Amino acid sequence: MVVPRNNRSDSTSNRAPEAAIGLRTPNSLSTDRIRAPSTSRRRRHASTNTATTGPTASDAEVSGPSRPKRQRTDSNESLEETYNCPICFESVSSRDPVATKCGHVFCRQCIRTVIRRFHKCPVCRMRSTLRQLKSITM
Repeated sequence: MVVPRNNRSDSTSNRAPEAAIGLRTPNSLSTDRIRAPSTSRRRRHASTNTATTGPTASDAEVSGPSRPKRQRTDSNESLEETYNCPICFESVSSRDPVATKCGHVFCRQCIRTVIRRFHKCPVCRMRSTLRQLKSITM
């Protein structure tokens, strides 16, 4: 709030009137403290950081119980069933799996056809020969 000052009769009387800023009285400051939250700057900073860092105990109550865990299967059995040749998309365990020098696994028939024609691994394009193929057991 800007309040014009009264003109004085001393040496400042020949200057234009100045604007003054209205200041609060000690009583008005104490009523502001009552209305304002009593958290310090450090506490406010800490509370904003914890809100963004992750879930809290109250978040768990809202979201409900956690999902059930997946059942563990035999790792060798699941690998045989799930790994498919990137060329024919069939399970490699039933089609004589081989690995290239770069480590990619294919069916023997598929990778032999590709290497004869392009002389490269179909996944990473690394130069490859039929001699570099290694039989693997799954």
